[in-house]
Amino acid sequence: HCIAIDPWFLTENTDKAELIPLARKINNNRPNYYVQMIKELAQKSNQSKVGVLGVAYKKNVDDARETPAKYIIDGLKSENLEVKVHDPYVKNWEYDLSKLDEVTSWADILILVTDHDSYKGIDLKNKTIIDTRNLFS
Repeated sequence: HCIAIDPWFLTENTDKAELIPLARKINNNRPNYYVQMIKELAQKSNQSKVGVLGVAYKKNVDDARETPAKYIIDGLKSENLEVKVHDPYVKNWEYDLSKLDEVTSWADILILVTDHDSYKGIDLKNKTIIDTRNLFS
């Protein structure tokens, strides 16, 4: 979880580190970007079921602190989209977690938030996929 927080310590006592705040601003806005992308896709295709793959803040860990998934899920729900969530490592989280096959068979649109290695071989045929980590070819 430190990845998202530590850069702020570098800028705390200086006005010379212009790139770090700009990078954080861009990164902090990415969840909104993906929510809007999915909203537009859902409206165009008349679909409303979104599966979120991965809630950990980085791959192959069980730590969901500072995860962008929370902001994505909150944004999708605020747009009245139905959401189901899966993560193979995170066991307890503020949103219900479902089994992988339940999410992938149910969802019209899938968004990969965390690039866990276990997602590499899943069947994604006939699914609209937003791959935020370039895991799928």
